[in-house]
Amino acid sequence: MTPALLTPTFVLYVCAWATLALIGALYACDVHSWWDGSPFAWLGCNPIVVYTSHMLLRGYFPFALHSDGLHDGLTASAALGVAAWFAVALWLRWMDWRIRL
Repeated sequence: MTPALLTPTFVLYVCAWATLALIGALYACDVHSWWDGSPFAWLGCNPIVVYTSHMLLRGYFPFALHSDGLHDGLTASAALGVAAWFAVALWLRWMDWRIRL
């Protein structure tokens, strides 16, 4: 980020949008129960397992696409990796495995 963007006006503008987003999430989740937080609840059951496994298996699982540094390939690789770790978290939740410290 450039220092020109870090003006008080910009900071207040971004904070206002973030506050509105949080109010919308509160309204959707808590007031009307439109969304139960499903994918994030799956990750919340075993966050340390998912994080540690991701760090240990980086480049091996789920896979590493070779994109020669192109943005499209890196974005696709990252999106597929996130989807794979969500699937692992869902599988752990389905197997009812919860590892606590």
